[in-house]
Amino acid sequence: MEQLKRAELFNGRAAMLGIVIGVASIVTVFAIGSGAQLRLQEQIRSIGANVLMINPDVPAKNAAEFIRYAKANPGKMNYASAGVGSATHLSMAYFNGLAGIDLVHLPLKATGEAINEVISGRAHAVIAASIGALAFAKDSRIRLVGVTSPKRSKYLPEVPTIAESGLPGYQFDSWFGLLGPAATPTADVERVHAAVSKLLKDPVVLERLDKQGIEPAILSNPDFARLLAQDYERMAKVVKASGAKLD
Repeated sequence: MEQLKRAELFNGRAAMLGIVIGVASIVTVFAIGSGAQLRLQEQIRSIGANVLMINPDVPAKNAAEFIRYAKANPGKMNYASAGVGSATHLSMAYFNGLAGIDLVHLPLKATGEAINEVISGRAHAVIAASIGALAFAKDSRIRLVGVTSPKRSKYLPEVPTIAESGLPGYQFDSWFGLLGPAATPTADVERVHAAVSKLLKDPVVLERLDKQGIEPAILSNPDFARLLAQDYERMAKVVKASGAKLD
């Protein structure tokens, strides 16, 4: 309980500092064009793999077989997402572009709806966060064929990465990071970084993250800057091709 109180106090302090918490879509926001001026601070990186899930009627057991089937049926296959510009949309749009396939996009309002469309057979595929996919690991109504992270997820060790099973170079991580206004004093940045680093070593916090399928890690300012630059370059092309825009 004491650890949770400390976490709540930290959250209040972060809010006073104007810290912005970005999720996987943080770089997507940059690429879409928010125009926000943010400082590349040290990042607290929590990674959760996404999972490519397909309807079992699709004759594919891995990414390579799925791609081959899609190429043999151009314009006849589709994928569901939680809406235009969502991580579920862009991760699949990136997959399509890299694989050279043409899947029709079916935008919905939530990831749960997208998964249900695949289970029902109205959609052929969806890429969802591992926390949502875990519940279907042994469900015969849907097939998990690959994770989007560069290495296998400890939560789904039997599921290969998409890169190793048919699409080399594919990677779409979901991550949480801390960003602040460009004018945030360095001393405040360092205090926030130290506080969160300490929290991520707390057994209670680690247990809570583990239950949500999140693997925590800490990146320094330079490493975070490189990550953002790499993700921006990769995702800017995907966003442009998808036509996603901020309202």
